[in-house]
Amino acid sequence: MPEIAIYTTCFCPFCYHAKKLLDSKGARYDEIDVNRTPGARQEMMQRSQGGRTVPQIFIGDRHVGGCDELYALEQQQQLDPLLKPKDNAMTNFKAACVQINASNDLAENITSLGAMIRQARDQGADFITTPECAAMIEVGRDNIRAKAYLEADHPALAAFREWAVETGAWLLAGSLSVLEEGEERLANRQYLIDPAGNIAAKYDKIHMFDVDLPNGKSLRESNNYRPGAEAIVTPLPWCRLGLSICYDLRFPHLYRDLAKAGADVLVIPSAFMQVTGEAHWHVLMRARAIETGCFVIAAAQCGEHVAGRLSYGHSLIVAPWGEVLSDGGTGEGVSLAEIDLAAVGKARGHIPALRHDRDYEFKFLEPDVSTAAE
Repeated sequence: MPEIAIYTTCFCPFCYHAKKLLDSKGARYDEIDVNRTPGARQEMMQRSQGGRTVPQIFIGDRHVGGCDELYALEQQQQLDPLLKPKDNAMTNFKAACVQINASNDLAENITSLGAMIRQARDQGADFITTPECAAMIEVGRDNIRAKAYLEADHPALAAFREWAVETGAWLLAGSLSVLEEGEERLANRQYLIDPAGNIAAKYDKIHMFDVDLPNGKSLRESNNYRPGAEAIVTPLPWCRLGLSICYDLRFPHLYRDLAKAGADVLVIPSAFMQVTGEAHWHVLMRARAIETGCFVIAAAQCGEHVAGRLSYGHSLIVAPWGEVLSDGGTGEGVSLAEIDLAAVGKARGHIPALRHDRDYEFKFLEPDVSTAAE
């Protein structure tokens, strides 16, 4: 879909109706309030060659005009072709989740990952994702640190880069344990690798899994890993991708921010524990998709790991309306789904909640002791 910009003001009924029509088409647009954005009114006048009223609407390199002109295009059946992607635009792709039962043997896991990545590519996957801790699950601070590497020396990262070149696919290393010079703690870092083997993007997990579980186990991820501080949206050939890892799932504002920053697809590679997965995994993944109008791709660890740790499995690909397109079940393997980016615009057109944020204040009410019963 071409880039769309609409210059508006608050409480403008013509702006409201123009946005309503674009929303009904599932169109994503940049709204620029000329009263609140410095320099926006002058920019609008320059782009529209003197237009002073709002809205002023631009679709691609075309100045549509105002609300009346937009509705005229709709009545003349010219709006849909204008909003349609160019013929050479890629809007569909096949995504895959690699589900592994990682051990604490790095070389063994790299071999398993390579085989399943090749299998996914053989089945037509264009974008192949792997879970959190894709290349190793270990316990104990000393053991984890002893098997971590600097980014430049990491054998698993090198393997991912080689697999990308070999297969010609885009790969997501869900996360690897990475040493940082001068840091006591590691980075839990995700890598997006392009088909030429380049690191296209990387993301350090923001939210640390520091919990006391119902089964009596206590986990403190922050003892071994330092939290990241940057949210990332990065382009793929078909879409814009929002990066996250596992426990990030429980912080919905992160995903709302990623979607509002332009993400069409969210990746949430995970090593979700059995006890929490049974209760929360499917509902939270579907909720993140529905709330944002994004596809969710969540490759997962499965089965029993070192020291009896249990992972839930069920790698998921979820559509923007909340439908589960694929579920990897409980064992190792590859699950795939076709991604049609038109579904993003359709879902957001039906419920444009990303545009309906409002400021509010909290009011804390104290009990009225004068009316309390004696």
